[in-house]
Amino acid sequence: MLGMVSITKDKGVVTAIELKNGPLTAYLQTLVGEANAETSLALGAMTDELSQTPRSNIQLYRELKLDILQINGSSSSRVWDKLHNLRARAQEILEVQAAITGDDEKTAILKAYGKFIGNLYLGYSYHLLANTFSSDVNKEASIRVSGQMKSHSELRAEALKCYNEALKEAQSADFKKVTKGVITSEQAIRQAYGLILKLKLHEGKYDEVASLWGKVYKDKEAYTINYSEQGATNGIYSVIGVSSLRDAQIDPNLRDALRNMAEKKKLPVLESKDKFLYTTAVAKYSPIVLIDDMELQLIKAELIVRGNMDGDALAAVNDVIKRYDAASVETVSPTLETISHLRRVYLSFRGERTMDFRRGFVTDPAKKQEWEKRRVHYLPMPELEYKN
Repeated sequence: MLGMVSITKDKGVVTAIELKNGPLTAYLQTLVGEANAETSLALGAMTDELSQTPRSNIQLYRELKLDILQINGSSSSRVWDKLHNLRARAQEILEVQAAITGDDEKTAILKAYGKFIGNLYLGYSYHLLANTFSSDVNKEASIRVSGQMKSHSELRAEALKCYNEALKEAQSADFKKVTKGVITSEQAIRQAYGLILKLKLHEGKYDEVASLWGKVYKDKEAYTINYSEQGATNGIYSVIGVSSLRDAQIDPNLRDALRNMAEKKKLPVLESKDKFLYTTAVAKYSPIVLIDDMELQLIKAELIVRGNMDGDALAAVNDVIKRYDAASVETVSPTLETISHLRRVYLSFRGERTMDFRRGFVTDPAKKQEWEKRRVHYLPMPELEYKN
C-alpha cells in the first residue's frame, strides 16, 4: 500500500485532505536513511571526518582511511547493495502506482504521491551512486547499473530527470489538494528543488544553485528522514554515537579543528574509556538530514562570496552559528576558507566534506595535498560487477 488519503467535510464542503504513508512508502524512506548513512560514513572515511579503530568489524572504514582499499575486494559491497536496493524499491513504487486504477479524487492524489516519492528517491539513488562509486577509484568512471555501464554524467542526468518528474507531480493539481499529513505540495516542491540544488552544487554550477536557492529556503525547515516511525536505528549513530560498536571513530583532526563554543556544541566530541572518540550530537532515532536551512545559509554565504548572489554573507553564517552560541559569531565578512571550515563542522557526516574536496572548495594547502595524494577517491564497484 502506498498510503491513505482522508477527506474531511463539513456540511458537504471539503475542509481538509490528509495524506498518510503506507507500508511501501514508509519502508522506502527508511531505505533512503540507510543509504544516506552508509554513503556519508564511507565518504567521511576518505577525509578528515572518520578514522579507523583498532577493533573495527567493518574493514571498509579502515581501508578507506589508510587508503589501502582493494579494487577487487568486497569491502564496498554493503554500500553498493544499500544504494541498489533503494533504487529498486523506488522503481517498485512507480510500478505500483501505475497499476492503481480508479478515477476518484483519493486515487488521483495517491497516484500523484506515488509518482512524486518514487521519482524523488529514484533520482536520489542515482545521485548517491554518482557521488560514491566508480570503476576507477581515482577518478570518475562508468559503473554498472541494471546491467548497463553508466558514466557519472549519465547518472547525474538520470538523477536530474527523476527530480524534475518528482517536481512536476509536486506541482500537480491533485497534489495541491493535500492540506496536511506526511507532506504538502509546498513542502514537496521545496524537497525536489532542494535535491536539484545539491546536485548542481556538487557539479560546481554556482549560477544555477543561486537561481534555485530561493525556491528551497524556508527558515528553520529541515528535509529529514525520520527513523523513529519504523523503529530503525540511525546508521550514523550506530558508528559514532555513544553506544556504537566502535567500528570507527570521529577523526581526531576534526575534534581538534573545533574552534569555539558554538562548534563544540554542534559537534560535541567525547573520549570513551577505550580512547575512542564519539559524539552525542546524534541519537539512536535522530532523523537523517538530507538538506536543511543551516546548510542553505552556508550555501548562500558561499554564493555571495563567489559573486553569484547578492546579500550579506556575514549575516548568513552567523544565522547558523548563533543557534549554538551567540558569543561565537564571526565578526568580519567570511572568506571561502572560513565557509569551507564552517561546512566541515556544521555539515559533518552528511557526505559534504568529500564533495567539497572534489569540487575544489577545501582551500587549506595541506588538506588539498593530502586529498590529491590519495589513491582512492571513489568506492570501487564490488568484484562481481567487474566480472560481469
